Amino acid sequence: DAQESRGLGDVYKEDIENDKLDEAIEILDRGIKNNGHHVLYYNRACVYSKLGLKDKAIEDYKKSYEIDKEVEKWAKNDPDLSDLYFLA
Repeated sequence: DAQESRGLGDVYKEDIENDKLDEAIEILDRGIKNNGHHVLYYNRACVYSKLGLKDKAIEDYKKSYEIDKEVEKWAKNDPDLSDLYFLA
């Protein structure tokens, strides 16, 4: 559910702050497998971008956008996604 997704997002943020990007991907993968909430796809896109995996970042961003168009507003000001061409 949405509350569980937000909880996973918090764990993801902690991993990001501690530069544990692989662990963040694992957490987000589990969350996406369980419910596929758009925030999880969006957050995984951010991690993929930080890892330099732009194709995967774009794919996940697009999935999050298909679920909720609101993510476009987030992405425009998100430094994790700023170097991706679709935001230019």
